[in-house]
Amino acid sequence: MADCYRSNCVFGVDRPSNEQLGALIAEVVARGKEAVDPLYSAVSPLLSAFYEGQVQAGRAKKEHLDALIESAFVAVCWECASYDASRPVRAWLVEIARSQFLEYLCSRRRQPTVKVVSRAPSARSLDIARAN
Repeated sequence: MADCYRSNCVFGVDRPSNEQLGALIAEVVARGKEAVDPLYSAVSPLLSAFYEGQVQAGRAKKEHLDALIESAFVAVCWECASYDASRPVRAWLVEIARSQFLEYLCSRRRQPTVKVVSRAPSARSLDIARAN
């Protein structure tokens, strides 16, 4: 891998272990909102890397990156109580991020596309106008 790539990816970051992430999730379940900030600090680099990959692949817009990360983190908080400690946390996080991304894609498809229709008069309407 190129050094410039490694410096920008999650590879070079001190990542918390699966056990540490599991403990942070357990804290959110036990204490609620009070424990959210440490979990966010731990998982936001992974969520950011996932969504930046979608942006680089052209599947998402860069201006939506922060909203995607926030949406995924809210979903993570909602799903904390259902986390199975026997599963790897990162796989669980990516599953949630992917699910949120699919919802994002569906919402983008549902938005009506506006077609600009020229209001220039047609040749026939000009002929009718001249005849009068």
